[in-house]
Amino acid sequence: MNRRFVVAMWVLVGLAAQSAGAEFRLADADRVVFYGDRMTGLLEIGEYVEPFVRIRYPAVKARFWHAAPRGRATAQTALAEFDTVVPELKPTMVVLGFGSSDPAGRPFDQARYDEFITAMSGLTARCIDLGAAVYLVTPPRPQIENKKLFAGTKYDETVRRYCDGLVELAERTGVTVVDWNAAMTAYVDAGGGQDSRTPLMGKTGITPSDEAIGIATDLLLSQWHAEPIEANIRIDWTNATVESSGCTGRVSRLSSKTLALELGDVPIPWLITGRRNRFDTAWPVRRFCRLMLTVDNAPEGRLSLSTARDKAGYLVGGEQLRAGYDLASGSPLFEADATVRLQQVIEAKNNAYNRLTAFDRDTARKAKPEPELAGAYRLHREMWLEYNRGWSEIVNRTPRTVDMTINVTERGVD
Repeated sequence: MNRRFVVAMWVLVGLAAQSAGAEFRLADADRVVFYGDRMTGLLEIGEYVEPFVRIRYPAVKARFWHAAPRGRATAQTALAEFDTVVPELKPTMVVLGFGSSDPAGRPFDQARYDEFITAMSGLTARCIDLGAAVYLVTPPRPQIENKKLFAGTKYDETVRRYCDGLVELAERTGVTVVDWNAAMTAYVDAGGGQDSRTPLMGKTGITPSDEAIGIATDLLLSQWHAEPIEANIRIDWTNATVESSGCTGRVSRLSSKTLALELGDVPIPWLITGRRNRFDTAWPVRRFCRLMLTVDNAPEGRLSLSTARDKAGYLVGGEQLRAGYDLASGSPLFEADATVRLQQVIEAKNNAYNRLTAFDRDTARKAKPEPELAGAYRLHREMWLEYNRGWSEIVNRTPRTVDMTINVTERGVD
């Protein structure tokens, strides 16, 4: 059986890279850089990984950066820009994601492929020279049926050859490969990614959706031995009693049709797990965040989960609540002030670094500044670095849990 397929299936059933008692691989001193082209979607992967780490491991003070070379980057342009982007961040881990732009939507070309592997070898060597652990993320599998330009090109096979080259490079250099392409194939073969309204690779066939990015995120967290964000709340509709783990809970009866569930220190829901059941519960990444609410003796029909300021709430079937409903797939927890605040400060931190890289690129296009302006340029650059440092500290002290009262109200049978 194909080795890549075995690895992918191992991850998708929740076992990859997670042995009993294995410790989470990130520590306070880690500085993680996601360096990849925008078509591959590596920056989006990083932007989902970071909040997970913040929520699940609040004591870990690791730093995260999400950096992309200019424009529609290839591995070659990334190598050319590497020294001006990555070394000053002093990374202990670098996640490299290239290969979506490199084949250029064309049939396989040996010379173009050789250039890609040579550039990726150079990037890997540069990271190793910096003392960083390296993770090579293979490009996602395109859906060629969704883009007429690919007709007759066998473009998915071309991209797979690039992936095989990255697997071989990882074996040759002793770094880790995160084979997103193979995992996507396994996921689709198992029946995933079939919603025509949200194609796995977007309407263009080459832009990974949140569902696709979730597969890569799952793979990377598995490599790091991450454990799930978990809480369990069990209430009895008849007796108005509650049991909880991973958070605190109290329940009281407001009326014959409404219970008030007071939650304390419940983990912030991880945004990628989806609001209002956007993706199927078998979506692999969902196993990393489960905030389960079970309502014994819940009435038939539908019930709403709402807050005092959100009367409409989230409608859930009584049968689903009796079996156990995941609040991380859709609940008022997503609107909680603490949830919104954590998202905002992480975005502010990332935006500060984006402004820095934009300044660097704008400066590079201009003629060398007049000597009298050199100090201003240095201060301007240092300002955005200082904003990034400051927001990183704010992220580290921002609460990762929610206190909220959720009203569970019987709505009746439709």
